[in-house]
Amino acid sequence: MIRELRGESCIAMEEVAPPKQEIQSSRSFGRPVKTMEELGEAISLYIVRATIKLRRQDSVASAIRVYIRTNPFQTSLPQYQAARTVVLSHPSQDTRIFLHAGKLALAQMYREGFAYAKAGIHLLDISSAKTIQTELFGDAEAECRAQNLMATLDQINARFGKSIVQPGIAGWQGPRGWAMKRGNKSPAYTTQWKELARAKVE
Repeated sequence: MIRELRGESCIAMEEVAPPKQEIQSSRSFGRPVKTMEELGEAISLYIVRATIKLRRQDSVASAIRVYIRTNPFQTSLPQYQAARTVVLSHPSQDTRIFLHAGKLALAQMYREGFAYAKAGIHLLDISSAKTIQTELFGDAEAECRAQNLMATLDQINARFGKSIVQPGIAGWQGPRGWAMKRGNKSPAYTTQWKELARAKVE
């Protein structure tokens, strides 16, 4: 630290960050979630966000892990947690394929009568999309259409706003009752004009 303060660089700077080997998306809920529909919406939204990151680094994933849990600190309530991993038949970066796998995983895990506090997903076994060969008996034309569709969705969202277009199963862009409370979130002084610090004039 002393050498760094004196202006001597001791840690090499990475000009390009290496691709992530695992992509995670999870949040604690702003209120307890009890229905499978709301859990499914949350998990679907996390999958949408994670697969965008997957495509951004031009990678594919071979499996997805989904987990749900109650609040372990509320000991007066019934406790439950579960996780399921779904392995794909072929590595993919198609959001729709992961949404289907996530739905299957949730159906296997979900139990009624519990107040769920958190859910999340992990994209696993990630590799470069350039190294993946097409399936021997697969539909190359359908694969190409799927890639073009995902690329188009990413371009629209990049231009008009985050998740402005997304699968309906992930919910609409209005307020979500289960969303994490962000009232104490620090302002984004350096990235959002509307959140710039203002001097108070009296």
